[in-house]
Amino acid sequence: MNPRVMVLSAAGLALTVASCQQQRAPTFADADRTAVLALIDSTVARVNTKNFTAWANEFTEDAPFMPPNHPIIRGRANLKAWADSLPPLTGFSFGDVTVDGEGDIAVGTTSYAMTFNPPGAPPTADKGKQLVTFHRQADGSWLVTAAAFSSNLPLPSAGPPPPAAVKK
Repeated sequence: MNPRVMVLSAAGLALTVASCQQQRAPTFADADRTAVLALIDSTVARVNTKNFTAWANEFTEDAPFMPPNHPIIRGRANLKAWADSLPPLTGFSFGDVTVDGEGDIAVGTTSYAMTFNPPGAPPTADKGKQLVTFHRQADGSWLVTAAAFSSNLPLPSAGPPPPAAVKK
């Protein structure tokens, strides 16, 4: 066999084998978990100090944010406007925080507790849970790509049913 053909055949075989091997995603290392947990912690600090611009900047621009009893919110300006519209918040915290990931994607779950102080009304406490997804950005930072939360409180009662009609 011609040596030139043998070299080309070997090179072709090497390229074929290399292209058939799976591309490995970067690992989700302890440093990644620490970075995502720090983002979760910064959320608590930013909400408690009412720094809703910084809070909204923790999201990608197109991330869906799904609060209870409200349509999906997209866009940092819309997130900030939603947060600005909330009654005064006097307490906000996360608990039961879990984070796991694979490559450039992470998922977190938490419980939450918050207390609203609407003007002229008694304080209202809420507890619930959330699910959040994160994506590692090109610069190595992590941003929220989707978040949804829901209350553990029962829906308010609709009150007693109307009286039955009287037949004549």
